[in-house]
Amino acid sequence: MPKYTGPDGVLLVDKPSGPTSHDVVNAVRRHFGVKKVGHCGTLDPNATGLLILVLGKATKLSDSLMGQDKVYEGVITLGKETSSFDIDGDILSETPVPPLSCEELSTMALDFKGDQMQTPPMVSAIKKDGVPLYKLARKGIEVERPPRLIHVYYFKITQFQTPDCAFEIACTKGTYIRSIAHDLGQKIGCGAHLKTLRRTVSGSFNVRKAYRLERILEMEMARSDRSFDSLGSAPRKHLDRLMAMQFHRTFDRLPSLGRPVVCAIGMFDGFHLGHQKVIEKTLKLAQDHGAMATVLTFQNHPESIVGKASPHPDSPVLHPLKDF
Repeated sequence: MPKYTGPDGVLLVDKPSGPTSHDVVNAVRRHFGVKKVGHCGTLDPNATGLLILVLGKATKLSDSLMGQDKVYEGVITLGKETSSFDIDGDILSETPVPPLSCEELSTMALDFKGDQMQTPPMVSAIKKDGVPLYKLARKGIEVERPPRLIHVYYFKITQFQTPDCAFEIACTKGTYIRSIAHDLGQKIGCGAHLKTLRRTVSGSFNVRKAYRLERILEMEMARSDRSFDSLGSAPRKHLDRLMAMQFHRTFDRLPSLGRPVVCAIGMFDGFHLGHQKVIEKTLKLAQDHGAMATVLTFQNHPESIVGKASPHPDSPVLHPLKDF
């Protein structure tokens, strides 16, 4: 049997509303001709945001990446209960929303913080005797679902304009945000359902580093290193060009230092292996040239401050296995 020779790594996708998570996997598999592709945590079709794909040998990381904590933001609509706990379901009941303030809703949301046992909704990918629950739900069949232990780190109501309340929540894997929305409606007494949902963080990955699916499907595979080729240049060349441009602009404005400077500019936390290697290279270059080594790090992507080349961060398309 021939061995797998495709790319290995983690691909961060900013999933649009509409396709299922499996649809995204299939699209990437077909477009790049990669056989081994999986995802690390399902997003409902109408949900958007961070979908982590693993390719090649990185599929072995699937369970580890799937088990990481998540952060979501979205909108809950009060006053309407649905069969699926979200906007896709049939409306089961409608109740007037009582007078509420954002502060009052925020106080109610505090009760969801901490450990709790959550019963998964019938419309879910959990399987019963090998059959996904959502398929049973479509047939009008409801089965017993054992509750699962979850943990909510925080649940914040960020804005409220009747009947919609915007929120942000951080939680463990396996937490159904639709159920949180439903339970909040029960607590208020008027019912509720999840209107929109966007995953922004999963473990150490942020949607700000993800690529929109449509952009990924415009890319081609680089023949030399089997990495993804973006707009005719390998990702490494993009980074080199960006950094060279930033160095040039910076050095022109530092004539008073009196000696050369080697400066690394980016978003560094000091823990990722890739970050450590950049800093080590900066120190070595400075030592070799008798220069001063500096590291300039940003909370936001440096493009948003130094130069606005694109609304999208020029981060690696495919994160290699050595970074894990």
